[in-house]
Amino acid sequence: MLTQNQVKVLRMIINYLGENEIGPTNEEIEKRLNVNWSSEVCEYMDKLERLGCIIRDDRMPRSIVVTDEGKKLVKLLDI
Repeated sequence: MLTQNQVKVLRMIINYLGENEIGPTNEEIEKRLNVNWSSEVCEYMDKLERLGCIIRDDRMPRSIVVTDEGKKLVKLLDI
């Protein structure tokens, strides 16, 4: 299951992609969520990827894709 902060990051990514059609940088995630440590954002992103909520391509910046599983989890948690 996701932690509250992981859900916040996942929701932020979904919203950002809807607004910009490109994934956010770690710095943009930090600013939007008022997180002061980039290592914390990296940990959240790594966990979301391990859980199958997002897919990233390390060779391409801003290449975050929210999977159907990630979208489904967010919808379930919104109920």
